[in-house]
Amino acid sequence: MAYALAAGKPVAQAVIDDYASLSKFDSDLQWAKPLLAVPELRGALPLAKLVPLATVMRHSKQAITSDNAALLAMLMGLVPNSPTTVEVDDLLYAKGILEAHPLPEAYLKPVDVGLPTCQFAEVLRRTLADRARDNRLAELEQARKSGSISARRFQLDSQLALLDHGRHTHTFANEFAKAVQTADMSYLLSILDRPDDANRATKQAVREVFGIKLIGVRAAARCRAIFQLAGMDATQQAEWEALSVSQREARRVAREVARAREAAEMSRIRMQDGAVVTGAQWVDRTIAEGFSEIVSVRQGTSVRYALADPVRHLQVSLRANDDTLAYARVSLEQRAS
Repeated sequence: MAYALAAGKPVAQAVIDDYASLSKFDSDLQWAKPLLAVPELRGALPLAKLVPLATVMRHSKQAITSDNAALLAMLMGLVPNSPTTVEVDDLLYAKGILEAHPLPEAYLKPVDVGLPTCQFAEVLRRTLADRARDNRLAELEQARKSGSISARRFQLDSQLALLDHGRHTHTFANEFAKAVQTADMSYLLSILDRPDDANRATKQAVREVFGIKLIGVRAAARCRAIFQLAGMDATQQAEWEALSVSQREARRVAREVARAREAAEMSRIRMQDGAVVTGAQWVDRTIAEGFSEIVSVRQGTSVRYALADPVRHLQVSLRANDDTLAYARVSLEQRAS
């Protein structure tokens, strides 16, 4: 019936009324809903244009009505024969049918970024915020060029990236500065004793403030420089490296956590309140809320993983492709050790 209406073929009103009450229109046939209430839309557009138009209007919470159906049909003549939802969104935005995405409510509230405990913490926070902003803007530029996001989404997410720069807290910077001051070598090595591309912003901050080069040097020289950063000479370094097996294992786990966290930091998850957090932040919050186990469920030939709360019997999905699964595993391992 939906395809008949889309083609402009006659359909009895009684049949239309029956279909209007069917739940199937709430899933894979949502594009057909406007055809039930807007006779002017029937037969006005080929299906390849009607589907993305209805999808974009629905996601934008804009109704297709008898008053705007003719205008929309005319505008759809400006898009390719089989347009993507991005192309339709861009057209309707350019023509004033759609408005810019509003800022999520969370961004209308101030964030306490805290205060730096020292000059290094201040530089580190700035360096990390700069890198996160620049990486995000580069990702968005690439996504826009490839046509995978609309102009509206590009504008909103670019604005959020700029706002996030100023909302970046001093928490990690202060924590890292304390590790330098207290010579917490397990922590420092887990962050700094990595290849050049890993945690590059932190290494740059070390070079800027302390003049210690950690990028572009051999592994042994890098390790020695990290101990130098903590004020330890070669003898103290040798003594520390002779630590017990259990302590070295804790250092290994810390490195794995840092490695997995860095990967999970590259993904973005939108929370229910509209705030966008990294995959690592989402895992940290979820574990803190009592989700302390990873469970797996086989679905045909694939396996689905989830973080589970054994007390409340709740589960939230984890994914390998955004590194939340890997980070959740090592985080729980670290908590258990």
